[in-house]
Amino acid sequence: MSAVAGLPDFAAIVGAAAVRTDADSLEYFSRDIFFWEGARLPRAVVAPGDAAQVQSVVRACAQAGLRIVCRGGGMSYSGGYVPHVDDCVVLDLRRLDRVRELNVEDQYVTVEAGCTWMALSAALEPTGLRPLFKPPYSGIHSTVGGALSQGVADEMEGLLGVEVVLADGTLLRTGSGARRDDPSPFFRNFGPDLAGLFVADGGRLGIKTAATLALAPRPRATGYASFAFESFEALVRAMVACSRERLPGRMMGLDPRKSQNAPRVGFRDAIQTLAQVALARPGIAAGLRDAMSLAAAGRNFMEGVTWSLHLTLEGVSEAAVADAIAVQRAHATREGREIPNLLPMALAAKPYSVRGFLGPEGERWVPTNSMIPLSRGEAAARAVQRFFEEQRAQMQRHGLWESYMLAARPGFVLVEPSFYWRDEVSRLHLDHLDAASAARFAGRAPDPAAREYAMRLRQDLVRCLDANGAVHVQLAKAYAWRSRLNPGTAEAWDRIAAALDPRGLLNPGNLAR
Repeated sequence: MSAVAGLPDFAAIVGAAAVRTDADSLEYFSRDIFFWEGARLPRAVVAPGDAAQVQSVVRACAQAGLRIVCRGGGMSYSGGYVPHVDDCVVLDLRRLDRVRELNVEDQYVTVEAGCTWMALSAALEPTGLRPLFKPPYSGIHSTVGGALSQGVADEMEGLLGVEVVLADGTLLRTGSGARRDDPSPFFRNFGPDLAGLFVADGGRLGIKTAATLALAPRPRATGYASFAFESFEALVRAMVACSRERLPGRMMGLDPRKSQNAPRVGFRDAIQTLAQVALARPGIAAGLRDAMSLAAAGRNFMEGVTWSLHLTLEGVSEAAVADAIAVQRAHATREGREIPNLLPMALAAKPYSVRGFLGPEGERWVPTNSMIPLSRGEAAARAVQRFFEEQRAQMQRHGLWESYMLAARPGFVLVEPSFYWRDEVSRLHLDHLDAASAARFAGRAPDPAAREYAMRLRQDLVRCLDANGAVHVQLAKAYAWRSRLNPGTAEAWDRIAAALDPRGLLNPGNLAR
């Protein structure tokens, strides 16, 4: 046993420096960027350095009757790694950060679960390849394993296989990488798709220690287009039409507040980054011209814009991209007008950022994601606006305001309303900000009444979205899931979870609602 009564000797497994039991660490590693009623503290924070150490820690916890809560980059706002039970250990997986195999010829990379998306991008830079899987914007800190466990608003395209430690310490691999003979992980569907069980499971079925991702060449050409609209409904109609084309790239919609604030956050850095990218890659003249356009436009290029749509289109040639932009322009200009395309260029130049997890003046922030069928997108937009208008008086009383970010993928629109309010800024936030912002926002006074209202309002909003056909990712403890399943599916889930984790040791509370 360790020096802490009742705990296994974790130091003998992972080293003394990788075990924390002090009060500050227990608090820090068990709180995400929102607030959770019923949150508890773990007995210890343990940081294994490889998959074998994860197995040993899991076996030690099972023998001691300790539950395990997994933490990646710490960017969760849905309670995924927030303990809600006593006698648990937080497993900090960030030391599992290696790129195990980069196979350029077969176009895949096997990376450990604690590797950040930005670190993976840097490792791939010399190859000219990138993952098919679209990383989250928080990829400067968020990890590969975290995205796979939480789920992202995409089709998990390009996931070839996972390596998982089960609740009894068994190491499981999926796809062609699971073979005893010549275990190359190049093919996902070698027999039943076991990888799918461990995607978006909130860590309930197993602890991901590595993943294999398919790679593709970076696009030979990229283009941008931006459009302004006078209403939420018009923006959604344009996004639905563009989504149905299924063209490669990304689209992002912003509400009036975000349309005005986006150029203020990281804009100068984006210009510098764009110039650096232009110097490092082919197409230097075009890249420098884009950077100069950004600098000349300053921060006023979104003046007068309310709702806005920003497209990034990719293709095998400039002509192909131009054709794709023309197709999407026809859809967008039926509902709105074209504006300078500087914002998507700036975002592409600096694809990872967490500055947006606080408001422009350091307000606390929590989003609510919802995937809406294309056919119900416009009705959902109207319903969400009605919801906020009905709540307006109370929101103003507590100093809350809302903002939206939207995206679209083939088959659905992502509507992500967020709340902002003045409250204390946590150490977790401050640790991820630049020094100037951290100094500016530290020491904010808490506002328990506004916070409690924000927690209730978020759940009411989720119910509104669900009534309009929404489903959610990053389920964890924030969204109802099991209770929304039909009886046969719910029973099958219970049987699968009981077979893989009969004592309920892994990430208790996730996917339980």
